[in-house]
Amino acid sequence: QITKSGRSFVVVVSAEVLESLEATLELLSDPDAMDRVRQAQVDLADSKGVTGEEMADLMARRRRG
Repeated sequence: QITKSGRSFVVVVSAEVLESLEATLELLSDPDAMDRVRQAQVDLADSKGVTGEEMADLMARRRRG
């Protein structure tokens, strides 16, 4: 962080952090994506999630076609 006259003026972040922030902003600005996030939160609250093992199996099946 660089200050000018005692106030924040410039903040330096890595390219990785910048890319992450940009991806987050893109997600937050997409109404359809946010609807999916909200539905996922409801599903998790209702115990409708899957375990890591179940997800790994699902992904493996998708890769096989």
